[in-house]
Amino acid sequence: MKRILNGIVILVVGFFVGFMVLFRIIDGSFAEAGARFDRFASFAAEEGGQAAREIADDTEVLIEDIADGPDAKN
Repeated sequence: MKRILNGIVILVVGFFVGFMVLFRIIDGSFAEAGARFDRFASFAAEEGGQAAREIADDTEVLIEDIADGPDAKN
């Protein structure tokens, strides 16, 4: 289990460093790269939050449908 967690941490850190280096090459400075990464992370968080809200809403509807019992077909 420890090896899996270490692998995940290394992977996340690797992606972060890779994005920062890529953004540094594109923007020319780490300050601009950091700002771009912040915008990217903010956008990803907003999209993830929206998806989670939609899943929660759909789950709530499903639970209400199950609680109501079978619908009459006639």
